[in-house]
Amino acid sequence: YFIIYYFINYYLIKYKMFEPNHFDIESILKERIDLTNRERQIIKEKYLTVDTKYKSILSQLNGVNRPKETLDEINKKITELEYSHTTTSQTNYQEKEFMRNLTALKQKKK
Repeated sequence: YFIIYYFINYYLIKYKMFEPNHFDIESILKERIDLTNRERQIIKEKYLTVDTKYKSILSQLNGVNRPKETLDEINKKITELEYSHTTTSQTNYQEKEFMRNLTALKQKKK
């Protein structure tokens, strides 16, 4: 930082482009750094507000029950399950799985 300052001042004075009192690299660099830090802070604040809004919406959604299957959808699944059970031959394990699925669907129906 200071090396750059002295390097630029040296060449500006050497080639008589600027007088040392009229051109101050250090102040310009400090202003740029301050400006960048302020912009960062603004972006960080915006991010935090969006993040808190997002988290509040998520917390509100956790309390809401998800929409359940309608009675028609459950009946359709039951008929499809029974149809596939009656039209195909199944092993003992598949029979038990069919019974579990059928009772689960009937429980949802209640």
